[in-house]
Amino acid sequence: MQSAINSADVNAATKEPVPYSGIQYVAIPQFQALGTQVGQYLAGAISGQTTVDQALKQAQDAAQKVAKEGGYQK
Repeated sequence: MQSAINSADVNAATKEPVPYSGIQYVAIPQFQALGTQVGQYLAGAISGQTTVDQALKQAQDAAQKVAKEGGYQK
């Protein structure tokens, strides 16, 4: 795992070229579900169903819940 992290290239993180740089790597099983949930909160803010501040609070609350329930937060 450490080797994979060390060899990750932030300027070429995907197989095909993309117009952005950066990578994300979180090795916890809840990461994909949390990402989907946060995306839904942000979509709500973009569509006007909620405010940006509300969406960010919901996202932070969800992340803290995952961290606590998963035993990742000390």
